[in-house]
Amino acid sequence: MATTEHFYTGNGSTTTFAFTFPYLANVDVKVELDNVLKTENSSGQTNNDYTISNTNIVFNSAPGSGVNVHIYRNTNVDTPQATYAAGSSIRAVDLNNNQTQVLYSTQEAQSQQIRTTDIKDGAVNSTKIENNTIVNADINSSAAIDGSKIQASSGSNSGTMSAANFTKLGGIETGATADQTAAEIRTLVESASDSNVFTDADHTKLNGIESGATADQTVSEIKTLIAGSPLSNTHIAADADIAHSKLADVTSSQVLIGNASNVPTATSLSGDVTLNNAGVVTIANDAVEIGMIGCEQTTITDSDSHLPTSGAVVDYVSSQLAPIGGLEVIANEVSFPNTQPAAGVVISITDAGGVVFNGSGSSTTGRTLGGATVTINNAPTALNSETLVSGAGLMVSSTGSSNIYNYHKLFVKESDVVQLSDDINDFNSRYRIATSAPSSNNDEGDLYFDTTSNKMFVYDGSAWGQVTSTGEFKILGIKDNGQAHNGSGPTFNGSNDRFDLFEDASDADISQASQLLVVLNGVIQKPNDGSFSGTEEGYYLDGSDGIRFCDPPASGSTLFITKQGSATQINTPADNTITQAKIAGDAVNESKLQVSNAPTNGYYLQAQSGNTGGLTWAAVPNPDLTQLSASNLTSGTIPDARFPSTLPAVSGANLTGLGSGCTGGGSDEIFWENGQTVTTNYTITNNKNAMSAGPITINNGIAVTIGTGENWTIV
Repeated sequence: MATTEHFYTGNGSTTTFAFTFPYLANVDVKVELDNVLKTENSSGQTNNDYTISNTNIVFNSAPGSGVNVHIYRNTNVDTPQATYAAGSSIRAVDLNNNQTQVLYSTQEAQSQQIRTTDIKDGAVNSTKIENNTIVNADINSSAAIDGSKIQASSGSNSGTMSAANFTKLGGIETGATADQTAAEIRTLVESASDSNVFTDADHTKLNGIESGATADQTVSEIKTLIAGSPLSNTHIAADADIAHSKLADVTSSQVLIGNASNVPTATSLSGDVTLNNAGVVTIANDAVEIGMIGCEQTTITDSDSHLPTSGAVVDYVSSQLAPIGGLEVIANEVSFPNTQPAAGVVISITDAGGVVFNGSGSSTTGRTLGGATVTINNAPTALNSETLVSGAGLMVSSTGSSNIYNYHKLFVKESDVVQLSDDINDFNSRYRIATSAPSSNNDEGDLYFDTTSNKMFVYDGSAWGQVTSTGEFKILGIKDNGQAHNGSGPTFNGSNDRFDLFEDASDADISQASQLLVVLNGVIQKPNDGSFSGTEEGYYLDGSDGIRFCDPPASGSTLFITKQGSATQINTPADNTITQAKIAGDAVNESKLQVSNAPTNGYYLQAQSGNTGGLTWAAVPNPDLTQLSASNLTSGTIPDARFPSTLPAVSGANLTGLGSGCTGGGSDEIFWENGQTVTTNYTITNNKNAMSAGPITINNGIAVTIGTGENWTIV
C-alpha cells in the first residue's frame, strides 16, 4: 500500500522532518502538531510555521519534546488538473496529471489513519461503545468522577467509602486480626525493637515511685490517671503508622464502612461495583450512564473531552438540515408530490429520463402523482433544448407554490460512470511513458511517449512509428508593401525587400515568423524573431501581415509563402545532408562562398590553403605560349578566333574530320548535296553569293536575308 503519511515525535531541537510520498502541489501537503493544522510559509518568507523543501518539512521552530508531528497528503479533488475543450488536442501531460490526481486521492482514502478530526461531532454515542471495553486508562485522570456517579449499595451497609477511610485501610497489614488478647498485644509491643511502651522491668521501676509523685508515680497512679482521661484520636500522632494487624479480622473482600451508628463495620461491596481481595474493582455492564461521567454536552461544541447527549445530537442534526429545508426522493419525473413541499426542500428524482428543457432552460414535462403540470426553471444553458436520457438523476428545489421548482443538480448515469472508468483503465493500459520503445505487451493502436526524444509513437501491429500532426495550411497572396490585395506586385528588382501578405481579400494574421513557410527561388528561408536586422539571413515579420527579407530578392525571383495553422519549427539540416539536386539553379551566389578577399572583375577563384574558406580571388596569369606543345592539348576545341586570318603554310596531312566536298560512288567526286527545307533564319554573308540545288522550301516564319550586291542562285 502506498505511503501517504508519516508520524514523528518532537524532541525540542529537530526542525527538519522528511516525507517520502509524491505530491502535485505544496498545498496538498498537510502538517499537524498535536492534531493542530499548521500553515506553510509564504514564498521566501518565514511568517507562518514551516517551509516545504523538496521532500522535507522545515519548521521555523523545533516542535517541543513529546509533541506529535503528523505529515500527510490531502490531494485537492475539487478542481481537475486539466480540462478538455471540444475539438482540442489531448496532451499526455494533461491525461497523466488527471490520472495522478485520482490515484493520489484513492491512495489517501485507503492508507491514512482515521483521526479525531475525521469523526463528525455527535457521531459517537453510548450505543457505539462496546460493553466492557472502557478500562481505567481510558478515563482522563482529571475527569473528577465523585462518589455520586457510582451507584450506591443497598441495605444497612449502604453508602460509599470516603477517600480518607480508603487510605487508612491501605495501611492495614495483610495478616492483621481483630481478636488478639491484651497479653498478646503486650507481648508484640514489647518485642518490637523500636517500641516506646514500657516493659515489665520498666513497670517494676515505676512501682517504687510514691503516691502523688509527679516524677515517680506508681503504676496504679498512672493507671488511675489514664482511666480518668482515656486516649482519643488526637493523642495518636499522624505518622503513628498503626499496623493493620492491630485491627480486628476483616472477612476477605470486605471493606470497613461506617454503619448507621457511625461505627466502622466490615461489609462486602455490592450492586453495580464489586471489589475482590486483590483490590480489583469491577463495574457491572451498562451501569455507567453519560450523566455519571461528568463530561456530557447538552449543546454540541468543538470539544475533544466531552460526549454529547442524544438530545444534543438531535438538535445538531436539525440545525444542519434547516438550511436546505429537507430532502425528498421520488422515482421519476411524474411522481412529484401533490402537496408541494415548503420552499427550499430538495426533491431528488432517481430517474429523470424524458425531462425536456426548452431553449430558455425551462421544462413543463414533469407531473405530480395527481397529474398536475410541474414546471422546472433555471436550468444551465448547457441543457437548453435538451432531453434527459433514461437513468439520469436530477435534483430540484421547491419554490413553495404553484408546482414550480428550480433546477439544482444533474447526476450522470451509473453506467456512464462505469464506462468512463473502463475507458480510463483501457487508455491507461494502452498509453505508456518510457525512455525507449516498449518491447512487450504491444497491441495495435498502443501509444507511448518517449521521454528521451520528447516524441509520441504509435504501434501499427509490427513496429513503433512517430505520430505526426496536420494543421491548417493556406497559400498567401503577395503584394508590394502598402498595396491592397488587388494592388501591384510583387516586384523583384534587387532592392525591394518588404511585401504585404493576404488571405484571399483580407490582411493575413500572423503571430510569429515560424508560422510561415517561405520559399524563395526554390530555397526555404530562415524565420527570425525580434527586431529586423539586415545582417541576418532569411526574413522577419513586418507587422502582423507582412514580411521583410534581410537580403532583397534578386530580379526575376520566384516566391511562394504558405501559412501554417500554428508555428512550426523548421529544423536545420544535418551536416553533409544537402545534395546538389536539392539546391536550385543559380541559388548559390558569391555571398554564400567563404572567400578570403574582395572580388575584382576578370579575377577567378583560386584554391589557397590557409585562407578563409580555402578560396582567393586571383588575376588570370598571362600564359607562356612558347612552352605550349601539342602534348598539352588533350581534349576540347580551339575556337576560330584563336587562329590567324591566314593560316601558316602547314601540311594538312594530319588534319581529320574535314568534309571532302563532292561525293559519289567509289572514288567519284560528282555530287554536291544540300537540304531541301530552310528551318532556321539565315543571312547571306556580306559580299558573298550563295547557290543551292532546288527545289527549296522556306518554312513559315523563317527568313533568308540577301544583302545588296549579293546573290542566291537556286538550280
